[in-house]
Amino acid sequence: MKDWVPTVHILHARNDRQDYEAALGLHLRLRFLRSVSELQRRCTTDERPGLLIANIRRPGDGILRYLKGGTSAAPLPWIACSSVDDPDLVRECFRLGALEYLALPVQRAELRVKAERTLDRMVSAAGELELDPSKLMLRFGSQMSPPLTAKEFQIVSVLARAPDRAARRRHLLDLVWKGTSVGPKTLDVHLTNLRHKLTTLGLSVRAAGPGRVALGPMDGAVVGRTQ
Repeated sequence: MKDWVPTVHILHARNDRQDYEAALGLHLRLRFLRSVSELQRRCTTDERPGLLIANIRRPGDGILRYLKGGTSAAPLPWIACSSVDDPDLVRECFRLGALEYLALPVQRAELRVKAERTLDRMVSAAGELELDPSKLMLRFGSQMSPPLTAKEFQIVSVLARAPDRAARRRHLLDLVWKGTSVGPKTLDVHLTNLRHKLTTLGLSVRAAGPGRVALGPMDGAVVGRTQ
């Protein structure tokens, strides 16, 4: 595990709480949530989950509706757990950004390994990309980007700090333009301009599945921690 350890929030643990505590409690900070509304409140405060583990009780579960609605302030890193044997449900969880999927009942060794692997991926994805808001510029390694516009810098900031450096297009529109109504083509124009400017750093902004955008290296190089 890395030095950085977020608080792991666990939704709808029900009778599995002891398994979560035994598998993760000695190594991670845990907080148990009783409802999606409690999760929603925490996502708007400083207690936003670093990682969420959500038990999906049925197709159409409230947590799926919440994630589908895109009401979280930024992409929420999460692991899906369910006792429902439904491949469509598994696909839906991954489509909504799940980083791992666990079949219930909880297997403690599998839970611990997958949680640690997910957190390690989140840390390594953070990388050594330095953001300079005073100059609206990025530094990657020894290279400095050309000056960005305010919107371009906001887009990069969201992507740089998101798990796996990826975010849904809807989240980018909501976070960068907030209450202003703009269309998808406006975002596309800014992404195109960003691609040209980030080429000097060996970075690219590209599609990462349906409705998602990712920031990453052009040549497969490792991108380090955001500062």
